[in-house]
Amino acid sequence: MTNPTEAGTPEDTVKKALNTLYYGDVKDAAGYYQVDMANFEQELANTQSAFQQTVDGVTITDTTYNDDKTRATITGELMLKGQSDPAPLTYQLQKIDGQWKILG
Repeated sequence: MTNPTEAGTPEDTVKKALNTLYYGDVKDAAGYYQVDMANFEQELANTQSAFQQTVDGVTITDTTYNDDKTRATITGELMLKGQSDPAPLTYQLQKIDGQWKILG
């Protein structure tokens, strides 16, 4: 991810999730998500190789919060290898037990 982030922010959660998926362990990456799917970790593992081979970069362009700052919407751009124009990207996050989680 191209943006600098501050620890404890929704942007930092997205950055850590993407970096962990790209460079690290899928089990660790899955910890950044709140997904109600029994086999989510395996599904994420199934996409890791394609993610590594196709994603060139992610840039966050905006973050908006709900009134009590327990939900955030992050918008940005996804640059794929070999493409000249970025694709739009959106993440929904919720603060759960003091931690931001990407909703799936």
